[in-house]
Amino acid sequence: MDTTILRSFLMIAECGSITEASSRLGIAQPSLSQQLLRLEDELEAKLFRRTAKGVRTTEAGRIFEEHARNILKDIDRARQDVKGSSDTFSGDVRVALPSSVSHLIGVPLILAVKEA
Repeated sequence: MDTTILRSFLMIAECGSITEASSRLGIAQPSLSQQLLRLEDELEAKLFRRTAKGVRTTEAGRIFEEHARNILKDIDRARQDVKGSSDTFSGDVRVALPSSVSHLIGVPLILAVKEA
């Protein structure tokens, strides 16, 4: 199970329609239906009740929906935490040079820093 399947499941739940979800996700409806069937097989539970007007989550679907939302939030938070702890620096840099030196090395220094 990967995040794509979780996002697809949540989109179906949000739309209440596999057709509408497939349109929003930009994938073919049969492909999305197959994803859902594989997910239900993996979980050994029906996640949606099919109706003439679309789909509704079952009790198992509501439980899985809560878990899927939490999992995706945790993954996003983990990505942000890891990016925030990166060894790279970001932000503004200010360089002050006396005017006598800046005429000699100012432009070459800025070009070298930019290139690096």
